Formats: sequence, C-alpha cells, structure tokens
Amino acid sequence: ICKEIFKEEAPVPGVPVHADIFEFPGIWNWLGYEGNWTVFFFLGFIGIYIVSSEVANKTLRQNIITGMTRKEYFMSKIIVITTITIVATLLYIIMALAIGAFHTDSWGVSVLWDNDFAIFKYFLMTFGYLSFGMFLGFVIRKSGLAIFTYLSYILFIEPLMRSLFYYKVYETKAVNYMPMNAIEDLMPNPLYRIADQLPGDSLPQVGKLLSTNEAIIVSLIYVVLFVGLSYRSFTTRDL
Repeated sequence: ICKEIFKEEAPVPGVPVHADIFEFPGIWNWLGYEGNWTVFFFLGFIGIYIVSSEVANKTLRQNIITGMTRKEYFMSKIIVITTITIVATLLYIIMALAIGAFHTDSWGVSVLWDNDFAIFKYFLMTFGYLSFGMFLGFVIRKSGLAIFTYLSYILFIEPLMRSLFYYKVYETKAVNYMPMNAIEDLMPNPLYRIADQLPGDSLPQVGKLLSTNEAIIVSLIYVVLFVGLSYRSFTTRDL
C-alpha cells in the first residue's frame, strides 16, 4: 500500500521516488543509514561498557592476577566487539534482503548485490563505533564520564571543531577527515549523496560527504588508531 501511495507522487528529476528506497539497490543505503543511528546510540555504548564495567567491578584486575596476560585480555575484548559487529552486519543483510525482495518487482543476483560495498561499509561503520567506545573505555575507565564524552564528542565537539576551523581558520575539505565524520560518511543519508552530485556549489566543503573510497580508507586508518591507542593505554597504565 505504501509503495503505491509513494508512486502517486510526481518524481523530482534526479531524485528517486520514495518507493525506490525500499527496492534494490536503494534499500542497502537507506537501511544502512537507519542502522548508522542505531549503532551509534546502542552498540557504541557496549564498546564502553565491556571495559568500564570490569574496571568498576574489579574483574579486570582479578583476571590479570589469576594468570591472564594483558595481551590476552585485550584480545578478548577485540573478539567481543568483532562478534557484535558480525552479528549486527548479518542482521543488516537479512533485513535488507527481506525488505528489498518484498518491494522489488523483479530482481536477480546482479541487482541483489549491486550495493556499492554496502555490506563492508556497514561492517566497518559498526566496528568503528565499537572501537571508539572501547578506546574511551580504556582511556577514561569510568562508564558515566566515558558515555558523556562519547555522546558529546560525536554530537557536539567534533561538528563544532569542524565548523570553527572551516569558517574561522581555513576553508578546506580536510575538516571532513575527522574520525567520526568519516565513519558516519560510510552510511550517510542517501539524499545527501544525491545533493553532492547536483551541479553547482550549493554546499560548502564542510557540508559535503567524503566519497565512498575516501570514507573507507580514512575509517580504516582511524579504526587501527583506536585499537592501537586502546592497547597502548591498557598495557602502560596501572590496573
């Protein structure tokens, strides 16, 4: 019913009708964007909790005392966030296939997987949020302060830093390479991609998205950095 209602609207040139977001391949990007918010609000906290809860309950120190090395403990946390990432990605794939198959009149294997690396981008995005949360958990260790820092940085601090630097210091696209912006640009609102492709310079560089390749490369760099700094913080600080 919704599909028929959407199709009654007159399409805007260059912009897909609303029904297209539920069909292949549009569903991959739209569901990824919805998942972006879900992962940010829920799974990112898990990255913090798996570390801060053990610090608060003193089980971290107990594990080390009873014979677990710091490397083994750290790798156990990497396994946890990797497992969560895999499960979240599998749910994303199942939901995208189910919704897309229901709303697409005719499709084949080529249409099914024509998603511009959406599955890998979703996996990387999820792991990025979790690794950032884990990093804050190892550095700050107190769950309340770590969660406050997590939300404040993503929602306010980084966007404010990008805008201030761009408008007050130097107008450059480099501001879009900040960590959480790059991770967000893996699965942005699909309409923003369309806006970027429209002719003219209607948007300043600070408001434009990174390309798919740029977002993937930059996000990979930051994920490695988050994991590396987490390991260094854990192995060099007192328990």
